[in-house]
Amino acid sequence: MLCHQALTKADISVADYSTIKPQAGDFVYLDPTYHSDNDNPAFTQYSKTGFSDQDQLALRDFVETLDRNGVKIMLSNSNTNMITNLYKDLNLKTIDAPRYVSCKGAGRKNVQEVVITNY
Repeated sequence: MLCHQALTKADISVADYSTIKPQAGDFVYLDPTYHSDNDNPAFTQYSKTGFSDQDQLALRDFVETLDRNGVKIMLSNSNTNMITNLYKDLNLKTIDAPRYVSCKGAGRKNVQEVVITNY
């Protein structure tokens, strides 16, 4: 019931982040393809073009613009050095996230992710 009340006036959509135009006071959750490095390999091929380090930089620039414009943001990503450095001026919380995709039960384990907010 509380979720229904909270979301009554919400506009929930799935879109390329670069196409959205949030206003001050809006809340935006971003769930990009997670960053992968040698210490934290991740599946990054959700599309033909993937999501490169340059794409991660462009997303960070977009997040900074939202922040300057008074938009509340939440973003999740891999806990890699690059990601924590990109968002070091925001609030970062490290969490253990379960992974359920593996053909072998023993291969299913938690991985560290970061939740990034500006509030």
